[in-house]
Amino acid sequence: MKQTIALSPRVALVLGHIETVREVYGVIGGEFGQEMKRLRTRLDGILLEEIPELKTWTREESTNENALYYYPASWKVRGDAIALWIVLGNPEELDPSDGEPYVGLYVPRRWRGLAALTHMLKAKGNRPDGFDHICKHAAENYDETNPIWAYVSYARYARKGKFDTLSFVRKIVLLSKRIVSKKERVDSMIELAAKGSKH
Repeated sequence: MKQTIALSPRVALVLGHIETVREVYGVIGGEFGQEMKRLRTRLDGILLEEIPELKTWTREESTNENALYYYPASWKVRGDAIALWIVLGNPEELDPSDGEPYVGLYVPRRWRGLAALTHMLKAKGNRPDGFDHICKHAAENYDETNPIWAYVSYARYARKGKFDTLSFVRKIVLLSKRIVSKKERVDSMIELAAKGSKH
């Protein structure tokens, strides 16, 4: 045969490692979900050990988003709550922007003070160091219920074919502590935002 079919380099790479690719898909289809649940459960225990204040906060879990929520009584707003939100994401997603974990502040969409609180969080002293603000990004790519966040990329903790779970968890704990340390400031902002939204 004189004619050849040239495949793109990336497709050729996948086909050249097809047995590994099949094994990866097999793990994602079963064992992976169980291990992510175990990671979320263990992370919850570590957060409660490392941040004693969280023991007095309400704790909720979202299996859909592979997330943990924590909030003090003072952050409750009309049937919902503003919360420390730790999203472990879905690392099996091929699009990294959909699967990256982050620590952030969740604000209910239906709460009238959402826009005011989001605006107040723009001020550097009102948000923890290392946290991004939604105002710096195109609105269509970000959810207004997450006005501030800090990514904790899975890829950053992949080293020499292994995952550095200890460093990954330490980073999540550090970022969570930064939000918890702003509790009194967030209390004040919630109060101001709620008053401002009544007019």
